[in-house]
Amino acid sequence: MFDTVVSFDVIEHVRNVSETIAECKRVLKPGGSLILVYPPFYCPTEHHLSMVTRSPAIHWLFDSATLYQAYREIIQERDDSDWYLPEGNTLQEWEALHTLNGTTVADFSEIVAAQGWGADEVSLPFWPATSGRVHRSPLLRNVWKPLQLVNKVPGIRELTTDRICAILTVP
Repeated sequence: MFDTVVSFDVIEHVRNVSETIAECKRVLKPGGSLILVYPPFYCPTEHHLSMVTRSPAIHWLFDSATLYQAYREIIQERDDSDWYLPEGNTLQEWEALHTLNGTTVADFSEIVAAQGWGADEVSLPFWPATSGRVHRSPLLRNVWKPLQLVNKVPGIRELTTDRICAILTVP
């Protein structure tokens, strides 16, 4: 049994989020903590397509199958990028995008509640919280701070959350 499990930018890649989080709970001592940080599926810049595009929120505009095929075609055209090429011609049944399970903020909240975790801390920072550019620029920082209020609205929160950051405790 462990006191702490730490997961950083992993949960979005597992086949079954509920089973993975349940397994973390199983291996923790009573009072033990799961510390996790990962981007929710609708985060504008976390579509994991940066090898082919820097366009934010492209996964809001196109369906997963179309993006997957376009990604494969672009990677195939590049001589030195073979190791980024997905093996299959279609997404696996668990994938919402290549290697991403599609877990949302709401999905995470439901899993935590259903499994009976204690939530010591759950933070949903407004996008782009992990961008150094925002924090280095006084102008961007001043504009960004009041905009964070939109992250309180449940539907909008799905589109504006940069990371799910949580410390969950086994009761």
